[in-house]
Amino acid sequence: MGSCVVRDMLVLSTNQGCFEQSKGESLNDSLRNLSRVRAFFWPGAGISPSPVAGLPLHKTVGSWDADAVLSNRRFLKLLEELRRLPKEEAAKKVSECIRESLAQYKQAAAKYEAEHESLFRPDMEPRVGCVFQISDRPDGPPTLVGRRFAILALVLLAGNLELNDSYPAVCEVVKEACAQRRHFSDPNCVNKRAGFSMLARGALYNRQILTTGLLGTVGKAKAFPAPVGSRRVIRKLTAFNAGVTPYESFLMSAPPDYSRGTFDVSYLDMIDDPGFDLVVRETPGGISGN
Repeated sequence: MGSCVVRDMLVLSTNQGCFEQSKGESLNDSLRNLSRVRAFFWPGAGISPSPVAGLPLHKTVGSWDADAVLSNRRFLKLLEELRRLPKEEAAKKVSECIRESLAQYKQAAAKYEAEHESLFRPDMEPRVGCVFQISDRPDGPPTLVGRRFAILALVLLAGNLELNDSYPAVCEVVKEACAQRRHFSDPNCVNKRAGFSMLARGALYNRQILTTGLLGTVGKAKAFPAPVGSRRVIRKLTAFNAGVTPYESFLMSAPPDYSRGTFDVSYLDMIDDPGFDLVVRETPGGISGN
């Protein structure tokens, strides 16, 4: 049996397991289970690149995470089901889940930093940065990265579905992300290596998704241009129950299965800190803290 056939069988077997796990979920169950981290890394967005090290974060940091969200079949399921609801109802569900997830994430992030206090100390020069668990805990709570990805996925859903009533909840995420950027970029609080790895991989500071969420929910009457130099990335996605999704196709010798419908989902890319700061300043509602 050829290596390509074995690889395709492995991808299909894993894909089928994830599909079977989520297809019987209610909408509310899928929202709660969005924090299961494995589905963001299998198939994921291909091999995760080593981000360009250093602070401030390079404008390309965060793009892989946006595509990892889009690779998750549970995200596709939520996209299909939420868009069938009246926008007010969809926004209410997404906003409630954002706020609940944000509270849980903040507790998990504080616990992680406390448990790794020696890694973050400003007077330390660790050889490696933060290490995060990317497998699910069968009998335990979601991982920090799982909670992070769940919030980013919800913000991306809100932005693409233009759920204007979710704007206040998205702003709460942005405020926390800005606070994290200040904290993990401050050499008096955290050493550079740990601060960089936490901001890039464990924090909510994903400029691509946050900007997409803000611009998508603020409402057309209050809309303003995207940052100069940014570009909108549009992904043609399959239906949730497709045989092969675009991201699974990366790992296989089979093309994506668009026979059951297509969905265009986008995010803004190539956003540096000044560009993100401009969005935050222009956004109504008094988001502060940069």
